[in-house]
Amino acid sequence: MMMTSRAKTACRRIGGRAWSGRRHLSAEGVAAMLAKAKAASAEFAKMDQEDVDRIFVNIAHAANKQRLPLAVAAHEETGMGLMEDKVLKNGVACELILDRFRDVKTCGIIERDDNHGIEKVANPMGVVCCITPTTNPTSTAIAKSLFCAKTRNAAVFLPHPKAANCTKEAVKICHDAGVAAGAPEGFLQCLGSEDISRDSSKFV
Repeated sequence: MMMTSRAKTACRRIGGRAWSGRRHLSAEGVAAMLAKAKAASAEFAKMDQEDVDRIFVNIAHAANKQRLPLAVAAHEETGMGLMEDKVLKNGVACELILDRFRDVKTCGIIERDDNHGIEKVANPMGVVCCITPTTNPTSTAIAKSLFCAKTRNAAVFLPHPKAANCTKEAVKICHDAGVAAGAPEGFLQCLGSEDISRDSSKFV
């Protein structure tokens, strides 16, 4: 999938690059990606609420700073919707999720009923598979990255083929911001347009 000059410029603005190439990821490659995600998940599960909240906030701020160039990249790649609306969606994904869940406890004991001797404990699920659309690819990637970070889950994204590059850029921004705040390397990963083939059996 070729990107236009404007989309390439947007990718340069956000400090990334269009993750290009023309090779389909093999079943072994997918297995390696999942193994990396599982290793990151195991490390993530050891972190406490303070660590998680720091990572969560840093991702939200980093993604929000790049809401405009990500919107440009998504609009150029998909040809769908209005770029201005995509800027708004990216910002809403960052700001509303941050405001709503910033102080929500998601690690360890989150609820206790002393009368009945019951404790509710929040534990991560592990590796989450995140499928993202072509209609609002970057805002969806941001939102799912934030939810996974807040709950200490690793994630592997499978984007729509027509929005693979901008989705991967959004995931990369979230991943790098998370790692900078202490998240394990590889806790967010995304297949690119070069990885996606019509043979879906390797992803099952």
